[in-house]
Amino acid sequence: WLRGAEHVARNNEWDDNQKIRFFSDRLKGEAFEWHEKYAEEEGDDLNYQDWKEALITRFQDTYDLAKQEKKLSKLTQKLQSFRVKVK
Repeated sequence: WLRGAEHVARNNEWDDNQKIRFFSDRLKGEAFEWHEKYAEEEGDDLNYQDWKEALITRFQDTYDLAKQEKKLSKLTQKLQSFRVKVK
């Protein structure tokens, strides 16, 4: 989702502060809690590039798992279609 959000930001010429504000609004649960703590700790030193890298580092495993689950789901659907065609 971050890649898509950055595309929107480029098209709308958002600055880094706007990116953090709008992107963090999309975070939920643990990710939102992480953002709140991170932003408070960084204070005036908060910048987009560091925020983005920290977000990716913190949630990389979650992202990778979701990506793998999506691939597995597609394979399962293909197998089910194959079974229907064989019968």
